[in-house]
Amino acid sequence: MKTIYILIISIILLASCRKQDSSAPTIKITKPAYGATFNPGDTITIEGKFEDNEELGSYTVIVGDASKDSIPNFSFSENSSLSGEEYEYSSEIIIPSTVTDTSFYLHYNVKDVNENSRNLKHLINLN
Repeated sequence: MKTIYILIISIILLASCRKQDSSAPTIKITKPAYGATFNPGDTITIEGKFEDNEELGSYTVIVGDASKDSIPNFSFSENSSLSGEEYEYSSEIIIPSTVTDTSFYLHYNVKDVNENSRNLKHLINLN
């Protein structure tokens, strides 16, 4: 009986010593360059990498102004669940010919399975 009691206490102590993951995922955008300039009607190729020290959970990418508000005549939103420690992101956006703004942002939000999240906004300029 004493052996079982010691075993139970040892298991509880070991379980409570496990570190909680508090590290947010990382986001690295390789295309397009920050502040790159495009014309209405152009197709933008987007590439990047999302990484986490344990396991990714999900991502969202939207087009908006600096405050994440929508842009007239331009809507883009993409999201998905993820698994694993890294994900190679790739997508294409066609800039509508009716866009009148001179710039917009790609807003990224990446979460891991522990709900740690990282946000990044990536500037795109328009001619």
